[in-house]
Amino acid sequence: MFEIPADLKGVDEIEAKILHVDTEEVERRLLAAGAQREGHFAVTEQRYHSNEAMRAAGFSGPRLRLLSNACRDQIEIAFKQKLPSLPLPGREDLGLPCKRRNEIEFTSTGAWNSEQGFQLMRMLLDDLFARRGFMLSGRTRFLQAGISYQIDSIRSADGSTERLPPPFLEIEGPSPAAILEAARAIGFNAEDLQPSTKQEMVEAHRQQTSVDGA
Repeated sequence: MFEIPADLKGVDEIEAKILHVDTEEVERRLLAAGAQREGHFAVTEQRYHSNEAMRAAGFSGPRLRLLSNACRDQIEIAFKQKLPSLPLPGREDLGLPCKRRNEIEFTSTGAWNSEQGFQLMRMLLDDLFARRGFMLSGRTRFLQAGISYQIDSIRSADGSTERLPPPFLEIEGPSPAAILEAARAIGFNAEDLQPSTKQEMVEAHRQQTSVDGA
């Protein structure tokens, strides 16, 4: 059974999301604030269920991603260990809007990275894990002073293009205080930040639209 070695340490990932954003307006604010546009990517992501050993260690199943833009393709395999979520300093009344994960990520940008390379890696992972979910999305990434901003639009979830959530902004930084400062720098506030995963967003939106259409 596949098991992640206990001494294999990853990166401390802290992030929060802002839902229902106007992508053009957010991009304008980011550029006005001095953020550098790293690029726009088409993201293909296959997620897997964790096995018993990974669940015991608090890890979710692996995520296989293909990020493509006009210049290059990049393949990533990521493992995330759930850590306690964090409050915003001085706004403990808002609960725990900042997700925290120990992320172990392997990235390859060699010549073999392509749709064929992604399919090969998926075949290998299929022998070890059960598939959990499949998403296609568009992502525009900005960087500024240790902060990563990602504007994401989910285009397909598990093969369906129906009832998908609106675009969202993800802010990743070294601490909740840094994330809050980064959000405020582009016109958002503490109340806008929340910890949903992409899968939770899809499920919540589909449930809401189903109720509204009933």
